This record gives sequence, C-alpha cells and structure tokens, in this order.
Amino acid sequence: MSDTRKLVAKLPKMDKLMQSTEFLEAQRRLGRDLAKEVCQEEVDKARKLALDEGKEPNEKTILENLAKTSTYLDSTRLKRVVNATGVVLHTNLGRAPYGANTLTKLSEELEGYTNLEIDLAEGRRGVRSLFTHRLLAAVCGAPAGLVVNNNAAALYLVLSTFAKGKEVVVSRGELVQIGGGFRIPDILSATGAILREVGTTNITTFEDYQQAIGEDTAMVLKVHHSNFRVRGFTRDVGVRELAKLKSDRVMLVKDLGSGYMGDLSLPGLDELTVRQTVSDGADLVCCSGDKLFGGPQAGLILGEKELVARLGKAPMMRILRPDKCTLFMMQHALKLHAKNETNLLPSINLLTQQKAEIEARVRDFLKQHSECRAWLKPVECRSAVGAGSAPDVELESFGLALKTSNAEAAARWFRKRPTPVVGIVQNDRFLLDFRTVFPCDFEDIADTAALWAQTRESC
Repeated sequence: MSDTRKLVAKLPKMDKLMQSTEFLEAQRRLGRDLAKEVCQEEVDKARKLALDEGKEPNEKTILENLAKTSTYLDSTRLKRVVNATGVVLHTNLGRAPYGANTLTKLSEELEGYTNLEIDLAEGRRGVRSLFTHRLLAAVCGAPAGLVVNNNAAALYLVLSTFAKGKEVVVSRGELVQIGGGFRIPDILSATGAILREVGTTNITTFEDYQQAIGEDTAMVLKVHHSNFRVRGFTRDVGVRELAKLKSDRVMLVKDLGSGYMGDLSLPGLDELTVRQTVSDGADLVCCSGDKLFGGPQAGLILGEKELVARLGKAPMMRILRPDKCTLFMMQHALKLHAKNETNLLPSINLLTQQKAEIEARVRDFLKQHSECRAWLKPVECRSAVGAGSAPDVELESFGLALKTSNAEAAARWFRKRPTPVVGIVQNDRFLLDFRTVFPCDFEDIADTAALWAQTRESC
C-alpha cells in the first residue's frame, strides 16, 4: 500500500464522527442533514490534504473545524439584532424596521388564509394586489401603480418591457453603482437594452439628451445618485425639462431611488418627492418601498395607466411579483401615508426624533439599569439616514460610550452575543447610538454590557 493510501486509510469514519459531542452540538444548531453535510466537507478537506500534501488526517482537527463551521453557519441565520449604530436605514440590518404594530396586524390578518387572488363579491379569481395598487397610485398622485420585489426589479421590468434591443439615453454622471455591486450599465445589458451615454461626469445639458435621440431610441432614463453627491462645477437637467423630449416613440423614466414622500424635515435633505416627480411629467417613476417610504422592501412603479398595465401583464412580472406578506405590509404603510400618519412608521419616527428625545431614552436606560453606569458613559453623537438615502444628512443624536481601551475588540465581542448588539467604532470609541435603539432592546444591551464587564480583560 502506498504512503498516500495509508494516510487516506487513517481518515475517521463518518459513523464515529457522528457520535461525537461536536457533531451532536452541530446537529442541535443546524439539523441532522446540514450537520452531516458540514462534517463530510471537513472529512473531504482532510482527504485532500492527505492526497495533495501528505498530511496525516487528525480526528481532533476535523471535529474542531466542524464546531467552528457549524457555529459560523448558525450565526448567519436570520435573527433579531440590536441596531445601536444610529444608521436608521441600515442595509446590512434589514433597512426599515417593521415595528410591533405592523407585525401584530400581519399576524392577525394572515394567520390563516387570505383573499390574495379572489374576488369575494363575485366568487371567482380576482386580481392580485388590486387594492394596494390603487391605493399606491392615489397616495403618489399617479394614474396607476405597481408593486414588485425591489427597486432593482422595478427598473429591470421597465427596461426589459419597453427597451429591449433599443437605445436608452443616460447621462454619464448617472451611470452609478449602489450597494452589492448593482450597476446601471450592467442592468441595461441584462435586459437587452443598449446604453447610449451622454454628457460628462459633472455636466449634462438638455442639448446632450436632444442630440442623442435617434431612430433606435426607446427611452431617456434619469437615475438617482443615491449614495453620493456631485458638487462644484456641475449642471443637470430635471424631469420637467426632459419631458419636452417625450414622443410616441421615446418615453421618460425616472429612477427616484429612496421613495421620499415629503414627510421629513431634516437639515441638508435635498430629495425630490415621488408625487412631484410624477407631476413633472415622467412616463414612469421607480422607487423603493422601504428606505424613505417607510414600508417593506419592495419596488414601486408609478405612471401612465397603459404603460403600467403592460408591465403588469409582462411575463417577467410573475417572477418579480411580491408575496402576500410584502403586499400586506405595503398596504399598511400606504394607509398611514393616506392618513398623514407616517410618524407611526418606525423608520420615519426614528428619523424625525430630536436629540432631546433620544437623550431622555438614554437616561431612562441608565435609570432602569444603574449598574451600567460603571462601564457605559452618556455621550453626544451623530446618526445617519442610511441605505444610500440622503448621504449629506447628519442627525444630532445621543448614546453611550463603552469604557474600553480596545474599541474594535469590544465591537466584535458585542456582535457575537446570542442577541447581537451592533454598535459603531468612532474615534477609537465603541458607541451605542440610541436613535436606533428601542425600549425592547434595553435588557439585551444591559445584559450584554454586564457580561462584557465580567470578561473585559479579553477586550
């Protein structure tokens, strides 16, 4: 028997590994099937090392790696997280929070079955989300509305339906990339549309658009800058002026990004509203349903009835349509917009909180958990809107700074708790910004801080 075969023969048997304490713990975390798959992967890695490098298999190492991998996988499952970053629309933490009121209503209405696609008056198949689409259009001042999975899906649906194989005119200053590597040129290419760039990075004129329109042009597309701003020597063309270029052959589409409805008074906020953009003459307007709109993750499309109807009947719509939970939560958010009660939307409420309100919440926390004064110090700080919305806006806030000499290590430690507490490291301090901390988070923060105090030598 060759030396390599001898090494491979020393690999532990799966039956034996599956009786170990490490496997049983992995099974508890992941379930038997996934735990077995992870265990097999570690055995395969050990086999490869034996074959490629002549490294002798080690059962202890395999089990240690199994424990590490299963622990990591378990940490990636969706769970509740305490957002103490002060970033209200935190992309990595689920952006706009739903709030207890929305979830209670969701549970009450959707516990059993629902009238998703039935006309109860006629007793036959109905139109999915008819009410939501009508309400969306009314709230946004548009002839018609449509809801899809997210804003990227909205833009994809519009381009694939109306511009496949045709030219789409876009300013070079709007060929943007947003989070997750989403690039405007790439989505045009994916839909079969042909990009026609005009202008320069900082200046694009009406004449640039006008001269670019030719026989193969199907659309002029205006794109929201989202997470950056261009300052200084710049010039842009608004939707109202570009509407002059519309024809039976060329349509005007505006990707508005955050879905701002005009219900925020924030210093430095410079956002067009959905209703204004619709009234300025865009044929179709796309935006996000969460972010500044305050609802669930969704893409909203508003515009002319005939165009929206074509989108609703497009084959791609069946792939991009939202499920009943998203539709219900969007319906709930739209009702609050219709009643001018957007302060009941958690994200809008968090964004409009004054510094004094947040400071009072910090004082309440310290009053309820006075033991935390030993390692948490009240401090002023600044919050952000987040999710690529209003990048210029900074909000005065208040929070707690952890007394530690190693802010980065403390931040990692707080993130790794059973209920993760995600703060921010700023100027060598680990901060918990209470703008995004709810009263229901108090116990988790206090318990985590107390446990940290007991083990702070490692931080």
